[in-house]
Amino acid sequence: MKKLSVLILVLILISVLTLNNEKLAQLCFEFENAKLEFYCKGYSDEIKKLDSDVSIMNNGEEFIIKTMANNAENIKNYLIDCFGYCIKIEGAKQDIEHLLDKIQVAKTEIVDGIEILYGYMYGFLFSTFIDGKKVNVQIAFNDNTVTIGSPIILGSY
Repeated sequence: MKKLSVLILVLILISVLTLNNEKLAQLCFEFENAKLEFYCKGYSDEIKKLDSDVSIMNNGEEFIIKTMANNAENIKNYLIDCFGYCIKIEGAKQDIEHLLDKIQVAKTEIVDGIEILYGYMYGFLFSTFIDGKKVNVQIAFNDNTVTIGSPIILGSY
């Protein structure tokens, strides 16, 4: 009985911790030509056998897996311990206006002419705290590029 309880707990944890993220899926579908970066502790070597365009960068103890948004569903199954991602969209603020209406904004700032927004929105998997407020999305508007990161943008924008 104890072994069964442990097995059930492990299965529940696996299902909760997998990268099943409805907001990422929505963004990748809507902006299929966007660039996508996953931030993970590891990956399966099987990812290298895929026919899709994938680049892997070792960043010390972590990896940055870069691909196009239309490859997200194929790629995410080969990632281990993801802790964030970002998607870069060619466009301007008005191109994601429909998303901005759904965000509970926690903080906004302008840094070096780049408008940055931190907030919380249903559907993003990862979260952190900024200025004591729970956030799960950061958006940066830089010229003709919109970068959306969860829980925050971990790369450049």
